[in-house]
Amino acid sequence: MNSASIAALALGLSLICTSSFVSAGAPEVPKGSAAPRRGMTMGVPVTLGSTVADVQRALGTPRLPVPVKSLNAQGEQEHQGQTVLRLADKGISVFFNADDRVRHIRLDPPFAGMLAGVQIGDAEDSVLGMLGLPRRPTVSKTLPDAARTRLEELSRHRHLYNVDNAYQAAFDIDPATKQVKTMWIGRLPTARTASAAASCQDPLLDGTRFRVTNTEIEDTKTGLVWHRCPGMHTSPGGTCEESVPLPAQTWAGAMSVPPDKASSGAGWRLASVEELDTIAARGCGYIVNPGRFNLMFDRLWTRSSAGGDLVFKYGMDRTRKAAAKGRTPGDDSFAQMLYVRPRR
Repeated sequence: MNSASIAALALGLSLICTSSFVSAGAPEVPKGSAAPRRGMTMGVPVTLGSTVADVQRALGTPRLPVPVKSLNAQGEQEHQGQTVLRLADKGISVFFNADDRVRHIRLDPPFAGMLAGVQIGDAEDSVLGMLGLPRRPTVSKTLPDAARTRLEELSRHRHLYNVDNAYQAAFDIDPATKQVKTMWIGRLPTARTASAAASCQDPLLDGTRFRVTNTEIEDTKTGLVWHRCPGMHTSPGGTCEESVPLPAQTWAGAMSVPPDKASSGAGWRLASVEELDTIAARGCGYIVNPGRFNLMFDRLWTRSSAGGDLVFKYGMDRTRKAAAKGRTPGDDSFAQMLYVRPRR
């Protein structure tokens, strides 16, 4: 893959992950929408929803935005209505939607301001210590295999945080230096139109029902405790580990609880279809709330039998699909896991 292709893929990831953050797209920023709260950003003179003229005045430039090309479902680059105004000397790139309103903002060196208290060059550990456990973007399945694989690899180094009631920040980490190299600000995918919000059923949005820690979520209604970390991998300090285990290719692999958790006597197990139904979303564009669980794939292994040598895999909108326990050809062979235990 040449450098131009990689750049195109990286751009595709930026547009996928900052405009939608999930495979189902988020709406455009509505005109007149409120800006992120004061103190969330420092040194960013532009707000989401601003017009091109507003941005030009704020940045002191006569430059006009230029078209952005992103990847379509066939892996081809095409202009899909977005434009960008880049000021390399300030390290600020402002992306506009088809209505010429600011959609999201990218910050690169030499930008020296802050986003949610974080600066470019900060250590990844510092970000985790300040903002806690991040979540990861989900890459659309409509992309061709090669593009999707590359974007999934790039997304592993992106940390997402909800930093306001309608906005989120993204921090791209340099895997070599473990430092923040790029920062983004965009609108939350759950900030939808009134009709779309009404169709979204997400049990995990009930703040009175769930007790959330760095690594676990206790459901006071069902008495179940869910592990938030991929593969239940935690650090000695009691937080999710930096490295994210690969999804399991077989049901047997998903059923294998890590030895330290299996020997704890807590009763950790792979979740069943019925258990997943109690926390899964419907009509929201994700399986389970991305602010609570760190999932990159849109399917989960379950311990529920579908008959014979088949088990159910769990998908978007509480769907289930019979699948072989062993490895199958293609991407469907991979699925992630959520583990659950009874409350002590």
